[in-house]
Amino acid sequence: MNHTFKFFIAVFVLSLSSCKHYVTRPFDYQDISTLIDGIDEGNKHLFTNRLAFSKLLAKAMKHVELREYLQRISRDKTDHFFNEIVFALHKGDIVDGCKTLQDYIRDEIDSEIRPFYQGNIIETMLVQDQMLTIKLPDIFYDVDWDVFDLSPVVYARTIDPIGNDEQGPYYIGYHYSGYQDKLHQLRRTTKFSFVVKFSEDYILLDVGELTSFQGIPLSSLFPQYTPAVWSKLKDKILSQSFKSPDGSNLYYIKKRVMFDLYKAWEKMHYRNYVDPTDCNEKCLRDCSPIDSTYNVIESFTEDANLTEIFWDNTYILRENEDILMYYNAFVGGDEVKLIDKYYIGGFRNAEIINRKLKIELNPKKQKFEHIGKVVVPYVSVAVLDQTFNKIELNHLVEKGWSTPKIRMRDFEFFTIYRENLIFNYRVGIGKLNDISDEYFTLYKDLGNEYFGYCTPPLYRFGFGNVFEISFKY
Repeated sequence: MNHTFKFFIAVFVLSLSSCKHYVTRPFDYQDISTLIDGIDEGNKHLFTNRLAFSKLLAKAMKHVELREYLQRISRDKTDHFFNEIVFALHKGDIVDGCKTLQDYIRDEIDSEIRPFYQGNIIETMLVQDQMLTIKLPDIFYDVDWDVFDLSPVVYARTIDPIGNDEQGPYYIGYHYSGYQDKLHQLRRTTKFSFVVKFSEDYILLDVGELTSFQGIPLSSLFPQYTPAVWSKLKDKILSQSFKSPDGSNLYYIKKRVMFDLYKAWEKMHYRNYVDPTDCNEKCLRDCSPIDSTYNVIESFTEDANLTEIFWDNTYILRENEDILMYYNAFVGGDEVKLIDKYYIGGFRNAEIINRKLKIELNPKKQKFEHIGKVVVPYVSVAVLDQTFNKIELNHLVEKGWSTPKIRMRDFEFFTIYRENLIFNYRVGIGKLNDISDEYFTLYKDLGNEYFGYCTPPLYRFGFGNVFEISFKY
């Protein structure tokens, strides 16, 4: 046997030993028709739009230039957070050459999606789902994602989970390869991903009528925004907002802009608190004229992760915490008077909770029936430690004490979520009288705390060791 022949044999054997063999996995694709079967006819379009758009976006991500655009605009002028990409505002963005974001989406329309729409699919989606948003989850901010090597999964954040199996309720994710994934509601994500959802950062407001695009009054969305307050802050708010490109009087307004501007406006007002120096009164409130003191929520702090307790345990589907507060007076018998209502909105989980995370991107090539080899963008997310930040509010809930000294006060807090489907809830204090109508997709009661005329200032209310506020007067 000559040396040349031996060399080729050695190379051949080496190539066999280094060859990877992939086990073909079974693959059961669920089409949109199957997924939406059984959903109320009046709401099917809302579920269909999210699924269809997520699939189209995922397929379009086979183009590196689109992946680069989405990464770049998500990071633009940010620090630790990713921007929401509201599709209505960005659909005309030039991604490559003269091709826009909506061009990339439209080019991927296929036989599964086309039957659900007549005419212009993109325009239909925008009319039916004006708050449609693309979001790179904040937990992936420090992940080293090479857009040239990897394409993420795109999860459809439908109003409710789209299915249920032995692991519980789940949402559906898509990949450009044809791979489809289930994201179970009560489990952490295992894939590097984008999410398509209803915007959490913005409200869409008719600034003439002062109602949302759903017809909900601004006073229900942001109760601290009375007509007088809106009038004072309107110009500043609109200067930081985006007019809807559909030609209407609707503006996309960041909740956080509204919250921070109101907070700054409130701060300008003089605050006078009880001076306990040399005070010998049984009740510190008696040390100052009642009408000159201010009852203020100084701050709030979480003592437990509300996202995990009340919402989805995936860290990526809901990234904001919106909280509604009632401040009530017991005026006699079972009668309760709502004195102040306050909305805490626009805060990301990452602002409220400092998480020490260990995140590892570990893509794996796998082979599936019908679709072949796929690079699945696996990621592991471990929370090593977390601490909770104090969020300063300094919000005036009442000046003085508007009922007899023996009457009690009550704080009631709710975590809330609003999306396409808004329900009208009649909210009250425990079994006492109903107080007001509220418009939520979903809400959870954090609990209520009572205090009296003589309760000392800077008192901390624990709300069952889940949520804490400090109160002063």
